[in-house]
Amino acid sequence: MKKTAILLIVSLCMVFAGAILASLVQSDFGRVKVEDILVATGEGAVLSALLYVPPNATVENPAPGIVTIEGYLNSREMQTNFSIEFARRGYVVLAIDMFGHGRSGTEAVDFVAAQPAVRYLSALGFVDSRNIGIEGHSKGGLAATMAAAALPAGSVKSVLAAGSGLNWPLLYGVEWSADTPINYGTIFGTHDEFGWLFWPETRSSHGNVSAYANYSPVMMNAWGTADPVEPLRWYGSKAANTLRIMYQPRATHTRLHVSGLAAGYAANFMNETLAGGNPRGLADTDVIWHWKEAGTAVSMLGAFLFLFAFGTLLLSFGKNSEYMSRPAEGKAVFNLKFWIMLIVGTAIPALTFFVFMNIGTFVLPMSRVFPQEVGSQVSVWASFNGLISLGLLILLYFIFGKKEGADFGEWGFKTGGKNILRQALLGFGTALGAYLLLCFVVFIFKVDFRFHVIGLMPLTLTKFQAMCAYFVFFAIFALCNSLALNATYRFAGGSYLKTAIFSVIANVGGMAALLVIGYGGLAVLGYLPFSNTGWSLRIIQAISFAVFLPMAALLNTWFFKKTGSIYMGSVISALFLVFATVGNTCFQFIF
Repeated sequence: MKKTAILLIVSLCMVFAGAILASLVQSDFGRVKVEDILVATGEGAVLSALLYVPPNATVENPAPGIVTIEGYLNSREMQTNFSIEFARRGYVVLAIDMFGHGRSGTEAVDFVAAQPAVRYLSALGFVDSRNIGIEGHSKGGLAATMAAAALPAGSVKSVLAAGSGLNWPLLYGVEWSADTPINYGTIFGTHDEFGWLFWPETRSSHGNVSAYANYSPVMMNAWGTADPVEPLRWYGSKAANTLRIMYQPRATHTRLHVSGLAAGYAANFMNETLAGGNPRGLADTDVIWHWKEAGTAVSMLGAFLFLFAFGTLLLSFGKNSEYMSRPAEGKAVFNLKFWIMLIVGTAIPALTFFVFMNIGTFVLPMSRVFPQEVGSQVSVWASFNGLISLGLLILLYFIFGKKEGADFGEWGFKTGGKNILRQALLGFGTALGAYLLLCFVVFIFKVDFRFHVIGLMPLTLTKFQAMCAYFVFFAIFALCNSLALNATYRFAGGSYLKTAIFSVIANVGGMAALLVIGYGGLAVLGYLPFSNTGWSLRIIQAISFAVFLPMAALLNTWFFKKTGSIYMGSVISALFLVFATVGNTCFQFIF
């Protein structure tokens, strides 16, 4: 109990210390006022946003404004490095969730959210409506470009597309020429996974090398040159608002979220194209946003530790202690069978990743019940893999386990309705405690738990309903996964550490190999191996699972050690996985 109490205190200290640091950095240590707002729009959907107001923005002296827009499957906090640095430089910033993303409404097409965002920002009395810029990452770049083209002339002075480009808007009929009177810049990494979509080029035989984006005919046309665009060179006229520039950092698509260089480039672009910004004269290289990223990462790690500590305390409280039980002695040994099972077990999730994700679209077509395309795909992939692991375990039981005296009871599959119900309730209680902790942090400090592409944020009612619908699929995975891990990787002597290590390897090894193949190939070849639209998006999604699946393994093995059964850990890990999945994707179904 003493160790558990210490772990609980440490976890809470990490959560609040990280949140305080992140909140201080987000507000530039009190200089910038940050508000969490909801905006009613003419599009019929509510717009969720963070509004950053620097001290120089007043009714008497309006400041230039910038709308920052997250990309597909992201949220407004993913633009932290841009939003914070813009606000520090005296720009009023509105960081939005596109419709269907984050906490914005689901009643309109996602990228249309940029238009009401510009209207709202322009109407604020302390904002100079003649100097409005939009920065968007990935699909947010599409939203920025479409909004600038759709709004009345003069509404938007500058557009910056990070990890995005003009070829996608062209598919919607929006063409950008050298004479289009809106300043335009792009920050496009040399190893962006989406070169084929944003800036298709003709230089390489492969036709998908992001390093050659400046050879794109679409870019050369918009820059007004017949030659390849020179990175970091300004084209066009400042007086006519036709400035063009390409920034080309050595980065992947998602690397721009955590790139100090990209933040400096963004500040440079807005300082050059909008009037009245940067009254403090901050250098482009003067950035502090990364400390917020560090703070929210510490908070997220603390929240994860909180699950272990709080769940263990609940389990030891009062009559709940009746369900604490030492597991049967493990029988795993390092023989040929063990290594074959490890290799097969860790390879299957990676080998089925593309196939099962694609099948998920057909198994769970979009509807009010299952409104997230990616949520449906992940649900099917996870549950199918859980059933496969269960099938393999049953097969091995009849081939080897039965002869060796194994039974499902010692693997944690124990019957008894009261035992199952109580442990399920304890699992729900543990997860609820962590969720309330998250809500408290967001309410008080206006920051959530996140690092890079991993983010945990409170759910809207619509997302909660979706989470309930998808939960059963993740429960199937979690139960089967816990059973397989604790049956296969439990060693004599009851060492949690050894079991946890091999359980983590079993859960993440294949996904890690997939990432190595994908990004190793990207680094060497300049493009993704087996490149196609599915691979480009899926390889980014795999980054999240390379983090979430090890967490599930640790939760499953920890609570198995405490209870001798699979139920409590499975409920916690299933809730964690479905919460992270639903929260980190968007609604394609328009309500």
